[in-house]
Amino acid sequence: MSYTDQDVSEGRRMMNDDRENRLVIDDKLLSVTASGQDGVLDQFCEEISLSPQTARQYATLHACVPRPDGSS
Repeated sequence: MSYTDQDVSEGRRMMNDDRENRLVIDDKLLSVTASGQDGVLDQFCEEISLSPQTARQYATLHACVPRPDGSS
């Protein structure tokens, strides 16, 4: 095997951290776009250097991943 149990543990931690970060970013995206005005998502994404396509993927993830506090 070319990797260790520690490599696997670190990889899992990084994946979990990334998922949590995406959920936090998506929470922010939802809060700033709550007004539903056209173009707000695209404008905000430009300001934070995030592609709108990636933001929409985060929203999909948000809808599919159970939250630690039980909310969705």
